[in-house]
Amino acid sequence: MLKLYIIEGPSKGKSFDLGEETVSLGRAPENNIQIDDPSISSRHMKLEQKDGRFFVEDLKSTNGTFLNGEMIACSHGIH
Repeated sequence: MLKLYIIEGPSKGKSFDLGEETVSLGRAPENNIQIDDPSISSRHMKLEQKDGRFFVEDLKSTNGTFLNGEMIACSHGIH
């Protein structure tokens, strides 16, 4: 099973199982993964599984979503 690990910020050290096809992440309680961090938007990003691959997409967050240290502007595959 794929896991998301938080490596910076107030939630550093937490991990989350990514078992569903689409997982949303943000501060708001309606997200699949809720992160209590002021740098995270209410609806920050989503991870989506398609054809056995995962893709990350920023949901127009205030501070952006970074993948491998680079800010992403559209959906990107995770290797």
